Amino acid sequence: NENEKNENEAFIDRARKFGRDSLLGRFTSAGKFDIALARAGMFCTEVKEGEVITELEVDSTLANNFGSMHGGAVSLIVDVVGTMALLTKDNTRPGVSIELNVSFLSPIKIGEKVIIHGKVLKYGQKIGFTEILIKKKETGQLLATGRHTKFL
Repeated sequence: NENEKNENEAFIDRARKFGRDSLLGRFTSAGKFDIALARAGMFCTEVKEGEVITELEVDSTLANNFGSMHGGAVSLIVDVVGTMALLTKDNTRPGVSIELNVSFLSPIKIGEKVIIHGKVLKYGQKIGFTEILIKKKETGQLLATGRHTKFL
């Protein structure tokens, strides 16, 4: 089946070829920087117009020396999930980052399961704005937030 998930294919390429619903399921990477999320098992559970929801169990590959998720890993999630949300609006326009910010509200410990909600705040002709919320799956506690702005 040509739509079968290729684990070595970038999620951006899959979306371009097969549409936004191809974002569902296990996150895939072409072996670039975002491979850390593929190796950690990030999984997309919901895709709809302007929104995606993913899940992830934090493992040691995403951790800092204090046993919690590294700030760079959180920033990578904001980047990737923001891009995924934009791809639900137009699967051919992932854009390039022009601004990204993250607020770390509480440590995200190794072994913790998180829900990541990416939402398009505004989708213009040239610029897309997204917001990403990372919450503890068990309690819904907000752990980190991010904004990702991309030139489309």
